[in-house]
Amino acid sequence: MNKRINILFAFMMLAVGCLDVEYKDYEFTINPDGGWVGTITYRNIISRPEKNKDASEIDFQQLINDYYLGDALVDENQHLKNIEKELYIEDGVLVGKMT
Repeated sequence: MNKRINILFAFMMLAVGCLDVEYKDYEFTINPDGGWVGTITYRNIISRPEKNKDASEIDFQQLINDYYLGDALVDENQHLKNIEKELYIEDGVLVGKMT
């Protein structure tokens, strides 16, 4: 049984400094044994100015070091196993994917 849930969160905060995401796309498949696999896609990841300062370089470094290369996603989602991460440009916007 494949359940696809699309949820739009206008500029919902990520757990990283001043990074925002336009929306998240959730896709989960429930297996016959009750287990599940899924993907969360963060679309249009942007840096939001903080107190009139451009923090985009610091935010980007934190995104790469803590989330993409580091274990922040694993630490924040300890109930999930075998997390794979992707970060790429699609249609001119930054996209992050957690599977």
